[in-house]
Amino acid sequence: MDQLIAQLEHKISSLVSELNSAKQEIGELRSQLEQKTTNAPDPLIASMEGLAAADQLQLYIADSLDLSDLGQT
Repeated sequence: MDQLIAQLEHKISSLVSELNSAKQEIGELRSQLEQKTTNAPDPLIASMEGLAAADQLQLYIADSLDLSDLGQT
């Protein structure tokens, strides 16, 4: 019985260690994602800055429909 308890304790310790490693990796991945998000703004959004709302809407629709190659007014 003591041997079974020791094996279970070892398994629990191993699982807790794996969980902590996974939490750390998730934190690192989230940090990388946040850096990419702040460092690389969406080109469509960047191109809309300073435009009137109607022009922003037109650009958004053209991009959504992949009509951006047809020209913009």
